[in-house]
Amino acid sequence: MNVRRQVGPAVAIIVCLVALVVLGLSQNSLRADGAGESESTAQAKKVNDVSLEGLTYERVKNPAGTVVRDDSGKLIAHLTDTARTAVLTGPKRTLEEPRNTDARVVTNKYVRVLPKPFKKGAQEEDWFQEWFAEAVNDRSPDALEIGTQYFQGAESKYDENGLRYAGDADFGPLKDDGSGLRDVGGDFNDYLEITVSHPDKEHDPPEQRDANSLDCSGFLRIVYGYRLGYPMFGKNETKGDGLQRTVNGMYKYAPGVTLVKDKGSPPPISVTKKFLPGDVLFFDTHPAEDGLEHSAIYLGVDSQGKHRFMSSRDAVNGPTMGDVMGPSIIDGHGLFANNWRAAHRL
Repeated sequence: MNVRRQVGPAVAIIVCLVALVVLGLSQNSLRADGAGESESTAQAKKVNDVSLEGLTYERVKNPAGTVVRDDSGKLIAHLTDTARTAVLTGPKRTLEEPRNTDARVVTNKYVRVLPKPFKKGAQEEDWFQEWFAEAVNDRSPDALEIGTQYFQGAESKYDENGLRYAGDADFGPLKDDGSGLRDVGGDFNDYLEITVSHPDKEHDPPEQRDANSLDCSGFLRIVYGYRLGYPMFGKNETKGDGLQRTVNGMYKYAPGVTLVKDKGSPPPISVTKKFLPGDVLFFDTHPAEDGLEHSAIYLGVDSQGKHRFMSSRDAVNGPTMGDVMGPSIIDGHGLFANNWRAAHRL
């Protein structure tokens, strides 16, 4: 198992019951066409361990946003202006990948996607109230747990139509030059082997050579886009409410808020004080090339006290939070720490 939950006895019983129900449900909500979920799915996701009564909304800065607290002062949610990713508090769970690292990340944070960007005062609007009432007690897989569903050895998952939407993913096919390295190019629809349409690219068929493959930006797009409903574009230079196809396209044009700008060298680790799980990290792992070319999902501080991320990488041929050919951390002077450049909240 890549994810372990740590909950009290009463909540654990409820969560187990929820899991039994969810196992038999359809995966309509995961389809690329955005089909709605069944009533039973919505009921199964609700644990009702957080009351909506007595909540307070407090404005924060750097970046601007709103935090939600219950009547005891406990943090319930963190919402960021112009961003669609929201971080909510729930039962503790452990993110791990034992075959590739001894480090673990224990977190009570759940990363969800809002139906539209948050803004000051949005908590008074009907769309937010409807979403929040569902999301605050949602224990279905979030962005962090979904990411682990593509790790090496992850169990395959299928929707009601037999489409495999999760399971061990490759990074890409081997290059033809005999180097042993792998090509980039696997987007979410290549992994899924389906044809999709985008606002800026009406017909995007899968590339047979990239079947079952997710490059680093394709990994972000299957997690945030296909699985959680964040809009996507088919090209790189399109501006608007959607994720671009490439890393550099996302860095330049993705909606949300930039937390750290690329200045050509690793930022000081102190900037992580503004980070939340689910933020996107950008790297310049090939300095001889123009632009940024690696992306990752920030997980938080691991069991070794390091700032850990997950990304799809050549070294392990797919998504990982592990340490093969360079630890998945931005601390110190390792491969990724030396080449970390920027951070963004979608």
